[in-house]
Amino acid sequence: MRNNQTRLMLPKDDVVAHILDYLTDEERLMIEDANNRGLRIRVYDSDTESLHQLTLKKWHSSGSYVFISN
Repeated sequence: MRNNQTRLMLPKDDVVAHILDYLTDEERLMIEDANNRGLRIRVYDSDTESLHQLTLKKWHSSGSYVFISN
């Protein structure tokens, strides 16, 4: 069985400046909580003019934020 999971690591400063400030406290907790599965977010790709459902979460081992998709 192949693992088709895709990940995109994001710079912490960019996530704080451009994403977290626009979320509710509950949504931030979903991203930050190590036991949670993250927060589903719709992301628009302007190059392909397509919309994608990704999950934003924080990897506590590295302190990084990642978008994941399967």
